[in-house]
Amino acid sequence: MQSHQAQGDCPANTALQQVLQIADENRWQRCYFVAEGVGPKPDGFIQTLVNAELDVNCEEGEILRTAADCGNIEILGQLLARASPGTKLFAFAVAILARNDESVLLASIDQFKPSKTEPLVGEEVPGGYFPHLFTRKSMITPLILAAKYQRKKIVAKLLEKQAKTSSKDFLERSALFYASRNGDLSSVKALLQAGAPVDDGSLNEAARELHDDVVKALIKKGHTVNSRSTNKEHDHRTALEEMLLKCDGNAGLSKIEDTLRTLTKGKLTDEDFFMALNNPAPITLVKALLKVGMKQPLMEGDLLLAVSVDKFIYSYSPTMYIRHGLSSSPVEMQDGLLAEIIGNKGVDRFNAQETIVQPAGYTGAHPRIRLAEEQRSYDREADINSLPPGSRQKRRKEYEAEDRQWAFRHDVAREKLRRQAVEKRRYVAVQSQMAREQQQTNLEFVREQQRKLNFQIQHGDANDRRQFFIRRLIERRHNSCEG
Repeated sequence: MQSHQAQGDCPANTALQQVLQIADENRWQRCYFVAEGVGPKPDGFIQTLVNAELDVNCEEGEILRTAADCGNIEILGQLLARASPGTKLFAFAVAILARNDESVLLASIDQFKPSKTEPLVGEEVPGGYFPHLFTRKSMITPLILAAKYQRKKIVAKLLEKQAKTSSKDFLERSALFYASRNGDLSSVKALLQAGAPVDDGSLNEAARELHDDVVKALIKKGHTVNSRSTNKEHDHRTALEEMLLKCDGNAGLSKIEDTLRTLTKGKLTDEDFFMALNNPAPITLVKALLKVGMKQPLMEGDLLLAVSVDKFIYSYSPTMYIRHGLSSSPVEMQDGLLAEIIGNKGVDRFNAQETIVQPAGYTGAHPRIRLAEEQRSYDREADINSLPPGSRQKRRKEYEAEDRQWAFRHDVAREKLRRQAVEKRRYVAVQSQMAREQQQTNLEFVREQQRKLNFQIQHGDANDRRQFFIRRLIERRHNSCEG
């Protein structure tokens, strides 16, 4: 018996194909998708066509390709059970190329598993041009997809078939980027061995997620520690900066410490320590920094950050940086953070640059600054006392007015810094919340949209819809016969 019939010899196929295409044109293409067994089945009219004596392999599986292209997951699964290996291969390529959302794409690909216990698309990878296919919407390739969802064996097999390691999705993320984020060392090594480009943001991902073994592998293959990532998500940060600002500070001291040592070899700057004070969970991160080599400068008062605002340059020790509300870490963590630093003999230091009047509350300043303030007070008193007694009070008031003006300017500048820190803290909180929700948002959105679509389709005027389908089919068949 022939597996491929001539055009027109598969009437049931033609009917179902045209129904699916009409559904696709009318944005009903996913009304048959059943997310985790929840939701209605295909309506009786479509199910009758699916249950008909279809030759799924007719015209090289055109009906199967139509279902794959439309993203009709349940119908796709039913048709695949009757398809030949060659038909499945062709339909699989169509599923990859379809304009569906990534979650629908994954569900489509999942239907091609020989069994539910096997990983994505089984253990085999189709040949030919398949490794280089990509979805038009997300630009995601099979290699990126496999790396993103930690399908190690599929990554290896795709690389054997010369899949391009340089491809990126629409978010500018490569397969190496996702494998590094996931801590998938075997895939990372395979991608690096296959020549994946360096300095593509992968090191930032591995560092932020504290995958020390992946960080080592990337550095060994030429990824530059001090290179600033061009990926928009990283905002031009280096891998160390990405880690200090974004890593999970509750991940464990040894894990943080190991990644820090790999990235820095124990060489850290004052700016690195202050960046860690802005992490959403900074306490354990600070402990790790002190262990790696920052404790001595902290104890000696040499750990300082210069902050410019208006025409002032303020120097802060870590304790004063926190006390003045400049840390963008959560407010509820700052008492514990302060206690940790004080417990390690951190000292209070705060002052403006040497050449101006110091702000109220300046403390721990360099001796030169203290001497300059003392000299300024001495010179004023000398100037006042050099005047006739009747003029001294006026000159004193002039100096007091000058001090009030300096105090006002300092207050304005420091309030500006404080407000910037508050806004940054809010931004960090929002970003953290978005990151926690991001993994679920897309799938939940698709499911919600699917439920709404199912409701609209299933509760619409079914008879009118069927009559519409029938009229369209009759018109097409009539036109075909006339042709």
